[in-house]
Amino acid sequence: MKLNLKTEDLLLGIFVLFGLSYPFIIGLVIFIQDMEEKKQTLQELRNFYTFLLGFENCSKRKAYHVLRLLSENLQEELGGEDGLLKTCLYNKKVYKGVIVKEKLSDSLMVVELLKDGKKLLSMNISYQKKDEGLKILEISYEKGY
Repeated sequence: MKLNLKTEDLLLGIFVLFGLSYPFIIGLVIFIQDMEEKKQTLQELRNFYTFLLGFENCSKRKAYHVLRLLSENLQEELGGEDGLLKTCLYNKKVYKGVIVKEKLSDSLMVVELLKDGKKLLSMNISYQKKDEGLKILEISYEKGY
């Protein structure tokens, strides 16, 4: 018994194999895009809170870039570019040498600052993803113990 394969059989087999694996390929592409979007959101939120808490270089240029992420109400509340810069410089002195823990959900990021095992601060960042990008809507603080 000899198996004779013709080119038509091979082509048909390839199309059947592709047809069966197509949903898995599309699912993988969608999953990868979703993970990249979540990673970008996380990075933008990190840029915001690391600047606000003074964990990086406090400069006008960085304040301008961070300011674009904020909603108009929050921009006014924080005092605009100058207010962000003052907050960054103040927090740079206060929160030196702390450990950061973060938790991310669909519309809220919780950042906890720990020093010597004690919670110094818990910051809730409420945000919304829009077509034009990420907008931070509200920030609330809770002092630790």
